[in-house]
Amino acid sequence: MGAERAAVYPEYEDCARIARERGIPLEEVYAAAREAATGRTPAAESSPDSCASSC
Repeated sequence: MGAERAAVYPEYEDCARIARERGIPLEEVYAAAREAATGRTPAAESSPDSCASSC
């Protein structure tokens, strides 16, 4: 038996707001939010400006 995975869909408006506020691409924020929710370490986490390390 395999472990079930839940689908994760960050709220678009929240991601869009963070992208605007930080001046980073929406896709980067969305990916960081999904990775944070699934417990994976986002590649962007090494950046001090990444959302994953401060959201």
